[in-house]
Amino acid sequence: MSKTVVRLGVGELRHELAGTLHRVELGERVLIERHGAPIAALIPVADYFGLAREGSVHSEAKRIIFTNISGGEGKSFFTFHTAFALADMGLRVAVVDGDPQASLTKRLGLHDDPQSAAHLASSTILAAFACESGEAVLPEPMQVGNLAVWPANRFLSEADGKISSDLSRVGNLREALIRRAGDFDYVLLDSKPGVSPLLSAVTAAAQHLIVPVSAAKGLENLDELGRLVRLARQFSPEVGVRLFVPNRTRSTNLSRGVQEQLRLYSTIAPLAPAVREATVGGEAESARIGVTRYAPKSVLAGDIRVLVSALLEAVGTRVDQEVAR
Repeated sequence: MSKTVVRLGVGELRHELAGTLHRVELGERVLIERHGAPIAALIPVADYFGLAREGSVHSEAKRIIFTNISGGEGKSFFTFHTAFALADMGLRVAVVDGDPQASLTKRLGLHDDPQSAAHLASSTILAAFACESGEAVLPEPMQVGNLAVWPANRFLSEADGKISSDLSRVGNLREALIRRAGDFDYVLLDSKPGVSPLLSAVTAAAQHLIVPVSAAKGLENLDELGRLVRLARQFSPEVGVRLFVPNRTRSTNLSRGVQEQLRLYSTIAPLAPAVREATVGGEAESARIGVTRYAPKSVLAGDIRVLVSALLEAVGTRVDQEVAR
């Protein structure tokens, strides 16, 4: 975030209000003066919430993974939009792309430049699996606005072989993230579909699982997800499913049927409010920004804010109602 401070007189502000608010939205701070003396300031909303939370920041980052064995259920979608929504609440957010397909990394624009470091193996979490258990470290994350990001690329597929050669390395990413726990309030992990050693390691790195389900296909592998959680608990005893999220819901019998089936899993975790299908999500991703910033008054932005409130409650965070609105 820019640290630029601009000084404006009251008269200047009156004539340039719209432009000034846009600059503040982009990260500038504006000191408002009357007769040369400062009387107020305009700051980005993330700064405001950060000040409101000062003294009550988490001492250790909460690690949250969006996962479903089936592909196309919304894992990268929710990681992307939730990360921006949390960052706008003044929270320190890190994002881990744990999928060699790099869908999340591409949404964040880190592959737009062919010369970007996001294309290098050394920028990914691969390094965590190249050493013995207890020695795992991560490279410095890349920055996307006020998000810290460990990107993915095709080289990350090599992690499966490294983990298979020494299964104790399943816990390496967890160890590496715990070493960085004081740097962030939330670490969001995006996972790959299918069962693999890398998926096991990324799951074991988390404490809280959020499971998006878009259609009947997403229900098919929930039993397999249970086996994955049991494996992950060998390295991360606290990990568990916290929420099921109906995604891309519509007013159809099929969509209603999926939600009814999800309610059968309520003994495992609660069902989050549904997130409705909307094209504005893709538009926001094309603009490389979360929907709560891109189209804050849209139905989808409202759904994401409600989901974030449910997520925070599910992982044991007291929800500030002023922030949650």
